[in-house]
Amino acid sequence: MPSDILNRYLTLLRQLQVHIQQTELFLHSILGKDNYQVWIEAAKMRLLKRNDDGNIALEGPFEPGTIPPYAILSHTWGREECNFKDLCDGTGRDKVGFDKIKFCVQQAEKMGLEYSWVDTCCIDETNAVEHSTAINSMFLWYQNSERCFAYL
Repeated sequence: MPSDILNRYLTLLRQLQVHIQQTELFLHSILGKDNYQVWIEAAKMRLLKRNDDGNIALEGPFEPGTIPPYAILSHTWGREECNFKDLCDGTGRDKVGFDKIKFCVQQAEKMGLEYSWVDTCCIDETNAVEHSTAINSMFLWYQNSERCFAYL
């Protein structure tokens, strides 16, 4: 019996590999080789995680299909948001918007999730392709999250 299960698993794995190859060929044909590479880079997702030292930092980018379970934050933008650059260079912790990031990470941890996503800091808005792709991907990112927290 175990060999039957293994054979079914291997068959499914081969089918998945063929599907991935067909999808890549399809995207190449629509986007062209150069645009496909740009799209793949932009479709990656960065996530927040608390480091061993207790600080919140970005991890990734994660390739589509390899994104770990995460929580996502729904909020309104306010003054002094902590953005991608602020989080990378460590200057955003004193901004009012960092409280929302802490809230999301803390709530995710209470739910057993290591990763979180907040649009203000997980997207590099200085990269036009990444920003545009992120906006177009947000519905799926919300849909695929394990939990969605609202910050009111």
